Amino acid sequence: MRDFRDYISDYRELIEDRLANGEAEAAILADLGTPKQVVANIMTEEGLERRRWLTGPQLALVIVLVILGLPVWGGFALALLGILFALICVLLSLYVTLWAVPFSLAIMTVATLFAGVMGIPAGLVALGKSGLAYGLAELGAALICLGVFLLSLVLTWGLVKLLLRGTAWGWQMVLRWFGKQQAVAVNQTMPPFFNKGYWLVTALLIALGMLLVVSACGLNGWHIPAVSAAEMHHWYNAFNFTAPR
Repeated sequence: MRDFRDYISDYRELIEDRLANGEAEAAILADLGTPKQVVANIMTEEGLERRRWLTGPQLALVIVLVILGLPVWGGFALALLGILFALICVLLSLYVTLWAVPFSLAIMTVATLFAGVMGIPAGLVALGKSGLAYGLAELGAALICLGVFLLSLVLTWGLVKLLLRGTAWGWQMVLRWFGKQQAVAVNQTMPPFFNKGYWLVTALLIALGMLLVVSACGLNGWHIPAVSAAEMHHWYNAFNFTAPR
């Protein structure tokens, strides 16, 4: 469709040309018609039609048809809404299930950190109270827990980043569906301490812990060192706990 300024320019040139030919301005304007007629001519030239609203009888007929067809299209609309609601519930359930993975890893991260931090002093106490084999096994298990903590920390961080990227992408798709464009940015960089040194420390902790556990098993006749009930009292007394009866 042409711009309205083009039509104004065309009509201005037409009027100026006819004035130059000696025609009277009143006769020219009467020949062109009223402004409404000019607009109607332009719309006809562009192939446009004026929007027509339904008349009273036509509107009444449409209302009657809608009411009569309510059992048909109403049931179809309810079924469609039910399917849409079920689909939304499935997607939300899947989304929550995906977030359960990093949540479980986060719990494991905290648990292994606690076990590793508490296991080192417990192993040192066990060296003097329960024997070399049990102390080495306890220290080795604590070091392995610390290594697993560092490993699970990276996995948790990476999964959270991945799910945030997926959430941002899904949100952009929803906005695009409604005709809106909005960029949702997610920081893609990893923390600076997740470097080669971090991985080296993780590997050394796990390897050293496994070496201590294997050495403890060798000292104990290749059996996993086990603590007796009497030794449990030493443990509780060492940490000022009440010994179980």
